[in-house]
Amino acid sequence: MRCSKCWGFNHKATVCKESDHIFFLDYKLIDSVGLFSELNSTEWNECWSGISADQKLDAFNKKLLSLRHRYVPFRSITVNNVSCPWFNPRIKHFINLRNRKYAVWKKYPTEFNWMKFRIAKNVAARTVHKAKSDYYESKLGCTKSTKTLWNNIKMLCNVEPNALNNFFVCSVGDNGSSSSVFLDIDFVDANEGFSFYCVSEDIVFKNIMSIKSNAVGLDEITLKFIKLILPFIISPLTHIINFCIITSIFPVVWKQAKVIPIEKKANASSVSDYHPISILPSLSKVRETIMSEQIRNHLNIFHLLSPYRSGFRKGHSCVSAMLKVLEDIKLHGYADDIQMYHSCRSVNLNDLVTKINN
Repeated sequence: MRCSKCWGFNHKATVCKESDHIFFLDYKLIDSVGLFSELNSTEWNECWSGISADQKLDAFNKKLLSLRHRYVPFRSITVNNVSCPWFNPRIKHFINLRNRKYAVWKKYPTEFNWMKFRIAKNVAARTVHKAKSDYYESKLGCTKSTKTLWNNIKMLCNVEPNALNNFFVCSVGDNGSSSSVFLDIDFVDANEGFSFYCVSEDIVFKNIMSIKSNAVGLDEITLKFIKLILPFIISPLTHIINFCIITSIFPVVWKQAKVIPIEKKANASSVSDYHPISILPSLSKVRETIMSEQIRNHLNIFHLLSPYRSGFRKGHSCVSAMLKVLEDIKLHGYADDIQMYHSCRSVNLNDLVTKINN
């Protein structure tokens, strides 16, 4: 959404960067020796002695972010033409020429060098101006059909980020208080009751390693960094997860999501043309996976689900559901009715009425 103001119908007012900088964590240059050495001597007393799950998790996250900040360096790369569809090699040539003339003037600040720089600067500006004019003329020219013109207008108009935020917030109801306490779950069938139970470090380790998504939530803790130091943090992390299970608490930080708008269709022009994608912290997915696995195991052990249910079950899919429907059709003798229905669709309506009357 950064360049939402870059597009406009008045090309004279359009401002667009020639390049952009992208910052990312470079794990190839990580100081692994220093990181592992400090982890060996790190104390997790605040995680063990915290009164609430939120306090424990907050202390845990602060330590991870501090370690990442000191041992995983940031790198930046320059990406050209991030949002300038009108940018071309001719513009790049005159911009480079302008920069060279400016460097010469900085080194030798004479009147002649200043004049050469001003000429190169004006030529570059006119080239950019002409490229923008040609681009918007090609998109919004009078020779375009009405349908094409309006499609181009929708493509060039971006939605304001605040409008998207307001739309997403208003589209969902109030989720109640900010408390992270959830209701005590006690599903009881004729044979056995259900309750969540604490897990071992091996189960937490297995669930973390099974996560494939590299999306980063609002806590800014990457799954790659977690997996890198997992042997050193598995004990306090397991303690936090088990404490959440015992106290029936889901920490507030794990409920906060980074919301990204995704287009529902091409050339989205209004807030209703977007739908939100929520990215939760990686560690919250571990807690969810553990609880989901315990519920599934209980349902499977006591056979509480219909054997014909295919949704969200291992070994089941749309194919198994379709096979069940086909078998029911064959078993109950509906095949002849369906064949007659399709044959009737290919017969003229008047002929069909005549056959029925006869």
